[in-house]
Amino acid sequence: SLNNIQGAIDDYSIILEHMQSIEAYGARGNAKIQIEDFNGAAEDFKAIMELDPSDVNAKRAYISIKANLSKDGLKCMKCTLQTGEEVERYIIDGDVIDIPADQY
Repeated sequence: SLNNIQGAIDDYSIILEHMQSIEAYGARGNAKIQIEDFNGAAEDFKAIMELDPSDVNAKRAYISIKANLSKDGLKCMKCTLQTGEEVERYIIDGDVIDIPADQY
């Protein structure tokens, strides 16, 4: 029910006041999606990306939410980084998000 979901969001928010937790951000972000708080969910997944820039699941969730919120959709390009790594590159609200091509 919505009350249970809101209660879970509140519980995760209390945890996050005391510690930075990728798991708590992820769980709260998923709960926010269920109550259609898409901007709030995107913020939680962005927080995960800041804590762990290699977290592909958080990147995918963030990109998916932003794509659904955007009137214009998202643009993606394939890039080869200086390291030789091939990535899918998304540019969203000024953020550059790279996902390794072999993980997409």
